[in-house]
Amino acid sequence: MMTKKIPIQRTILKLVKWVPLFSLMLLFFSTHSYTQEGQKGKPEVMVQPGEGASAELLEEYDKTIEGMKTIKTLSNGKKILFNDLGKVNRKRMAEIYSIMSEDQRMVGERKSTGKMFLSMTTLPKRNPPTSEFFKELVDANKFGVWIDGKRVQNKALAKYSSSDFDLFYKSRLMKNAKNYGKHKYQVNLYTSAYYEEMVKNYVADQ
Repeated sequence: MMTKKIPIQRTILKLVKWVPLFSLMLLFFSTHSYTQEGQKGKPEVMVQPGEGASAELLEEYDKTIEGMKTIKTLSNGKKILFNDLGKVNRKRMAEIYSIMSEDQRMVGERKSTGKMFLSMTTLPKRNPPTSEFFKELVDANKFGVWIDGKRVQNKALAKYSSSDFDLFYKSRLMKNAKNYGKHKYQVNLYTSAYYEEMVKNYVADQ
């Protein structure tokens, strides 16, 4: 019997070690953060990089993120670290993030929290692609294309015109991006119908 208890105890200890990770994952997905592939509902809210935030604003942002961290004691006595969003002015954090340059957004925890704050506070304004830019998107070596949150082949754009879309985002792929090397830019296109649904969902959440 003693020899059987040891493996069981080790298994329980291993499972307990995963509790903090599961807790953080649950918190993250409960804040309306959406991925770019296989997503449902509202798409991830993205804002093009700004001209750059001042050192004071960056310090404010980073200190606020640090202040979110809270120790919580579970029913089994185990203590975990999680981010308490109730301690944060989400609108203020989204405003600072929207000012940041692309390089500033990639520092530390900014890259994992910025879009989260934007998704909770910001409705993107209409930004349709120009007909000239839309024609360029057929180049698969240069652009990776998503329509309404789903990856599509560039040739699929032949079924559309630029006027079919109310919103688009263009971003350069970073070296740590999943599709780095396959194309230089990622372009997210949202149809007029999809954008209208975004507006309805946003108003309903207010």
